[in-house]
Amino acid sequence: MKILKQLVMVILSWQMTAVVLAQPEKFIEGVDYTQLAESVRTQDSSKIEVVEIFWYECPHCFSFEPLISQWHKHSPADVDFQRVPAMFNSTMRTHAQMYFTAENLGVLDELHDPMFESLIVQRRRLRNEAQIADLFAEHGVEADIFKAAYNSFSVQTKLKQAELLMAQYRPKSTPNMVVNGKYIVAPKGDQRRMLEVVDYLIEKERRLGLAG
Repeated sequence: MKILKQLVMVILSWQMTAVVLAQPEKFIEGVDYTQLAESVRTQDSSKIEVVEIFWYECPHCFSFEPLISQWHKHSPADVDFQRVPAMFNSTMRTHAQMYFTAENLGVLDELHDPMFESLIVQRRRLRNEAQIADLFAEHGVEADIFKAAYNSFSVQTKLKQAELLMAQYRPKSTPNMVVNGKYIVAPKGDQRRMLEVVDYLIEKERRLGLAG
């Protein structure tokens, strides 16, 4: 009886896999998304990870922010959403350090939009520690507390981890989305469509997970 049950489970697994593979592709690999050459380990293997690669001085990321925030608010329980600041140059690295400092101090929710608005709307220069410290001070973070966090081992570690992810994901622009460490999605004129591709890939991963 035990052997029979195992055989039935194997047959069902094959059938589910066949159904997934037989379904017509709504979005096309190489056109709507790209599969990474090597999969990147996700933070929580029990969930489907979705990563937004962004930059605070990117106007496309700024316009994408309301869309991704709403998407995140209504994302399923089995989806783990993460943000990773892009780092293609020294300025972007400084803005990534600003992001991780806000995260370290527990004020990211309060400062995420102001950091975008300062750079995109106000055209403010946030190029060094002093300029960024002024912005944090305007939102109630004392200078010595900011300085300790900005230069902390924790923030430096986060920066190194983000740099490693950039090397693994190899994004060419911002914003980009990475689904479950396997697929990268870049916008092609329509940011809403990019999220449709992300949803499609989430469902693809979900079905493959069930089939496996």
